[in-house]
Amino acid sequence: MSHKSLSLKTAAVLAASTLMLAACSSSDGASLQEGAGQDQESSPQQDVEEEGAGQDQESSPQQDVEEEGAGQDQESSPQQKLEEEAGVSIEPGVASCEFNNELEDHQGDGSGVSPYPDLDRAELREEEEAYVVTFTGEFFDPEVLLIDDSLVSLQVALSGEDFTAISPTLMTEFRNGELDGTGTFMDQEFHDQDTDFTLEDGKFTATYAKDSPHFEDFEVDMWTPDVYFDDGDETTNPVSYRCGDGRSWDWEPLS
Repeated sequence: MSHKSLSLKTAAVLAASTLMLAACSSSDGASLQEGAGQDQESSPQQDVEEEGAGQDQESSPQQDVEEEGAGQDQESSPQQKLEEEAGVSIEPGVASCEFNNELEDHQGDGSGVSPYPDLDRAELREEEEAYVVTFTGEFFDPEVLLIDDSLVSLQVALSGEDFTAISPTLMTEFRNGELDGTGTFMDQEFHDQDTDFTLEDGKFTATYAKDSPHFEDFEVDMWTPDVYFDDGDETTNPVSYRCGDGRSWDWEPLS
């Protein structure tokens, strides 16, 4: 019951106490009528229950936050959408992405369609003493890549927190069907390594030791896989493949 209703009831009681004894009957009738009116009015308990029911129908601040969060979960940020399109997977010490097999107009014969078998995925894995690069897909076959007059460059460019700073690249190259070099490259300097690489059955893998001087005082923050292939045919242009739109992808180091 509201404060206003309580005040009226109190006033009625005080007024009734001052009435003459002869007017008690009329006062009793008035009291009955007042009681009937009070029955029609909600009690304090009813007011509380009705107010509670209204609150049940209205969402609480916590519910609003949860519903807003659910809406945000359904919407992806632009970066998340790009990662989804490129099949990016990021975990501590290992990241992978899906190669984009579409060619740009200036590559190949200009049709945008690759004449070579498809590339599948690129993976960078960190071990205690090395970084391991793995590329998969039917493209990675000696019969496709290791031919006369060809040039093949299989790379993973690394970058630190300062994306503009000079940083190392993990690189293995073949020329005219033979190994031309494997190791790390930085600032126009190539550091040869025994990467124990393999190229067979739709898979390339190479292990780049962290003892390279190019890793001194360097911490990986992003990575970019890149495959370059020139089959030596002068009637077509070289081709290159990256993940998604070719941008660099985030990296999480080993814990």
